[in-house]
Amino acid sequence: MINNLTFKTIITGSIIWLLSSCSQPTGDNYIGYWVEKDKKLTEAVEIRKDGQKLYLIAENIEVPASYNKEDKTLKAEISNGLATVAIVMNLQEETGMLKVSMGNKSEEMTRISKEEAEQRKTYIASYYNPDFFVGGWKSDVAQEDPFNIIKEGDTYYYVGSFLGKKAMKYDEKNHNFKYQIGFTTLTLRRSGDNEITGNGNRVYRKVKR
Repeated sequence: MINNLTFKTIITGSIIWLLSSCSQPTGDNYIGYWVEKDKKLTEAVEIRKDGQKLYLIAENIEVPASYNKEDKTLKAEISNGLATVAIVMNLQEETGMLKVSMGNKSEEMTRISKEEAEQRKTYIASYYNPDFFVGGWKSDVAQEDPFNIIKEGDTYYYVGSFLGKKAMKYDEKNHNFKYQIGFTTLTLRRSGDNEITGNGNRVYRKVKR
């Protein structure tokens, strides 16, 4: 009788141990698409599982991530060849938000679906399409003449009464146009539905034709 009870106890204990082992957190609850809270023009960050490994995937970045069972955080490192930045992700159980910390900075991110991530990527590409700049622009400064941005082939040009015609180069990383006046580099960036900002943070609005 004692031997039978002992055997049953061992079997029961083994089953409980196996179940608890299988239910140990592995970081799978981090998998999905995440975006910065209240920011419409940032692409989603994806946490993906390939086999038994987790990866952090962002724009032009794909790095392995490791799950720490003790503090329930996900960690990754990004290197540019000169320096390495540690990224610590902590899923907030109460809110479902993902806190992402890099050095002394942190951001809160919210989970979205794959479809929402794809729609956001399409919207951002459309918003930052350099063809948006083509047209006439005028500031609120009465003494300042309007100017035009034109496109000839694949090249964009600034055309103004004072500066004449200047070739412009679009910076896809920073989403702005740059053009050279002597040794000075001027920039223009989109800042709204019908406005651009540049040349000393001056706002220009599209001229209706």
